[in-house]
Amino acid sequence: MENKENVGISHIIGSIISLLTVIILITTTIFPAMVTNSIITSDLVSNPTYGVTFPALETIEDMEDDAVIGIGSSILRAALDGKCVTETLETDNVNVFNLAVSGANPYTEILQIPAIIRANPKLVVLDMGPNNFWNVRENDESMNEYIRFRFTINSISMENSDIGNWTNLIRDIDKEWIAFNDLERTKLTQSYSQEAVEDWLKSMAIEYSEYIDYEKKYPLPSDPDWIEFLMSPYNFMPKNPYLETKSPSEVNAYFEKNMPSKVRQGVYNPKLNDTLHHQSYEYMIKEITDAGISILLLAAPHHPKVYDYLSEGQLDNFNSSFNHFLNYSDVYGLNLFWETWHESMFRDRNHIGVNGREYFCKRFAPILDEMISDKENFTNILNENIDLTNMLEEECDGNNLITNLNKQIVYIEAENFSDCSLGEGIAFQDKWVFKNDLESSGSGYLHALTEDVSQYKNEILGARLDYNLSINHNDTYYVWVKMKGNSYGNDSIGLKWKSNLNSYSELYKYDSFYWNSKGQWQWEPGFNQDILEFNSSIGEEITISIWLREDGVMIDELVITSDEEFDPYKKEGR
Repeated sequence: MENKENVGISHIIGSIISLLTVIILITTTIFPAMVTNSIITSDLVSNPTYGVTFPALETIEDMEDDAVIGIGSSILRAALDGKCVTETLETDNVNVFNLAVSGANPYTEILQIPAIIRANPKLVVLDMGPNNFWNVRENDESMNEYIRFRFTINSISMENSDIGNWTNLIRDIDKEWIAFNDLERTKLTQSYSQEAVEDWLKSMAIEYSEYIDYEKKYPLPSDPDWIEFLMSPYNFMPKNPYLETKSPSEVNAYFEKNMPSKVRQGVYNPKLNDTLHHQSYEYMIKEITDAGISILLLAAPHHPKVYDYLSEGQLDNFNSSFNHFLNYSDVYGLNLFWETWHESMFRDRNHIGVNGREYFCKRFAPILDEMISDKENFTNILNENIDLTNMLEEECDGNNLITNLNKQIVYIEAENFSDCSLGEGIAFQDKWVFKNDLESSGSGYLHALTEDVSQYKNEILGARLDYNLSINHNDTYYVWVKMKGNSYGNDSIGLKWKSNLNSYSELYKYDSFYWNSKGQWQWEPGFNQDILEFNSSIGEEITISIWLREDGVMIDELVITSDEEFDPYKKEGR
């Protein structure tokens, strides 16, 4: 009997040990992974990129192709479209990843360095703008709270092997938010575990019930679009355009309101040395380059109006710090901060928008090709005199032709424009695209694309076409346009005229869709619309300009005539 009791007790003790082992396994491995997944896929935190870092680096480590990894703040996250750069590179088998995080500063990013080294990328792009050299004050509670949050999230995703020399930089007040072992990781995980379990249960139940309210926000490592998510996070969580949608007067008001106070803050008053951020950069650069991995320091530009508020020499410490780190072995520099980019390229004061991202991709890919193929002869790009103020005009080319008005009726094919300009702000995304069909005259027509119901009817100007004319006799001239749309929302253009003697006229609005329209080509203006007319003298140089007011509109040809009674449907002058 006694032996049976002993055996029973042994079984109970063994069961308890097994149960504790399972509990430890769950709490130290499964729960952290579950929380990390929920951070990415749900609303557990405000931004999924906070939880992406360590799963992303594990994925990159397992890939056969070479990698370029960008780390830093939201400024880099907004600038770098890794998918676009990867596809634009001439170098094969290189993938570009954007692991930058909203609100990041050098100190918050040091925890990932051992994992980056294990991933063994070809190159690390390190965000280094003037906003990264301020002092971290221990009495700055909002910043302390952000640091605690970031360290906690990273600790949940980390492994014990990620504990590195960065521990020497951790402030005493931050150490309780870092997991130095599995037990501490379990403790930090507890604050998110309940929500993570609920999220996991919903994700499981959705397969069996249509009544479960669950939406997976972003992909996980097991999903097919995970790699693209790591390359181009903005493709998955785009921010609505902001300054790109505002008129020039509204943009000016924005800066007049915000910059006088912002320019006094630490982001525009960098320290020369000895800050926690300087020390963090020192650590990151030394660790990465000692591992045989090259570094490219990148400073992105800010909105051109920012520079009007900076005093002379205000950012000298930024220039000095950037150049200081360039002296390290295997470190290269791309300092674009002092370049003047067009206003349309920015979403706000310091973040590149969709237009700027497209330009940066075209600009960055060849630089990256050069670095990868021949870094020993790579020339650092520092403070180049790049001015993109006139980019909208320079990026659009016409045929430079001047049409001679030597007849009473002159036809001009829409595609034979003399000059042109891309649209301002968000209108940059819509362009005149050459198309053809059997019903259009000449070689084809122009279609305003992309067609997404965008309208530019206030101070923001859409893409412009110019038609230059020379005058052979004094007269009054009238402008007709053959055009079409298939709804009231994509049938509108704006016209003005100017000469070498006068500035632009008032705007004339031509619409081509009416109650009896079927999307056919029509000559405008009609239905009581005013026709653009101008008086001109011999030798005067005239420009007729057409602006896109609604994307989707199509134009085929123009008629310039001095016949006030002209009827374009009679095809006179053909």
